Amino acid sequence: VHIEPGLPYEFAVQKSVTFLWQKVLEDRKHTRFKNLLIIDDGADILQTIPWDSLSDVRIAGVQQTARGTTRITNSPFKLPPVVNIASSGVKKIVESKFIGRSVVETVASQHALEGKRVGILGMGGIGTAVDASLIEKGVHALFYDPKFPPGSDMPKRARASIDTLLNECDLIIGTTGVDTLMGIPFERISGHKVLVSASSQNIEFGSLIKFADQITDPFGTVSVRLHENLTFDILNGGYPVNFNRIKDSTPDEDIVLTRAMLYTGAMQAATLLKSNTLEHKIYALDKIAQAKMLERWIDDKLKRGQDPGITKAEIPDIVAYKSIEGAIDMPTVWHE
Repeated sequence: VHIEPGLPYEFAVQKSVTFLWQKVLEDRKHTRFKNLLIIDDGADILQTIPWDSLSDVRIAGVQQTARGTTRITNSPFKLPPVVNIASSGVKKIVESKFIGRSVVETVASQHALEGKRVGILGMGGIGTAVDASLIEKGVHALFYDPKFPPGSDMPKRARASIDTLLNECDLIIGTTGVDTLMGIPFERISGHKVLVSASSQNIEFGSLIKFADQITDPFGTVSVRLHENLTFDILNGGYPVNFNRIKDSTPDEDIVLTRAMLYTGAMQAATLLKSNTLEHKIYALDKIAQAKMLERWIDDKLKRGQDPGITKAEIPDIVAYKSIEGAIDMPTVWHE
C-alpha cells in the first residue's frame, strides 16, 4: 500500500488495490494466464476481483486474517473459493501467543507500561495471550469482552462496559479486529488515555482517528482531544504496535510456523484450481498438515532449548479447532 500523507489509510488501500488490478490485467494481455491464486490479508483484493475482465480465468484464494474472514463470510460481492487460515487452530491458538508476546514486548520497550493501569479490549486468542504476557511482567490488566456479561460470576478483572474500562485504565490494548470505540459515550470518560492496537490492520480505533488533526506521519502517535477532560494518544498511527515495517516483529523460529501454514493454504488453493468446480465456498486449513508441522515445529523448538508453549499432547485439540461453522475439509495436501 502506497501511503499518502494526510489521506486516510482506507483511501490508500483502495487506490493501491485498483493499481494492482490494472497491473494484473495488463499482464493478462501478454501472458494469457489461465489460473490466478490470490493470497490476501483483509479481503481487499478478494472483494475487488474484476470478474468481467477475468471471465475465462480460474481463481482461488487464501485468507489469513480474522478481519478478512469476517468480510468474506458476510460479503455481498462475488467471491472465488477461499482457503481460510485465520480460523485454524494454529492461527487462533498457537500464533496468537506469538502476537500477544510481541505486542507486550514492543509496548514495554517504549516504556509505555510504566506506571500505567492497563486494560484489554477483547479476550479472544490474542487478548488472552496479551494478558498472559502482561502477567509475566507483573501486570494484572483489567479487560472487557461481551462474552463476560455483568453478573456475580463475571471474572474479578473483567469490567461490564467499555466506558468503565476506559475510565479505570491509562493504557488500553485493543485486540478485537473491529472499530471498538465507535458509539462509545465519551462524555462519561475523562483522563489521558494511551491506545495500542494488536489487530491485523488499522481498524481498532478508526472512528477515533477521524477526530484527529491532519496526520503527516501515518505511523506516528495520533493525538485526539474529544473534550476538555479527555485526550487520547494512539500509538503507531493506529496500526498494530508490533508492526515496525522494517523486519519481522516475531522471531523467525516462531513465524516459520505461520509461513508454513500459509504455504499449505496456497497448496490447497492450487488443488482447488485443478478441480471441476470453483463455486464460492470456504475451506478449512488442512488438519493433517497442521498436525505434522506442529510436531516438527515443537521438535525444532526443543532442540533449540526453547519452550514452544504447547506440547504434542495438545495437538489434536488445536487442529480440531474451527471458528467458522460450515468450513469444508479438503483431502490433505500433505506428503511425507
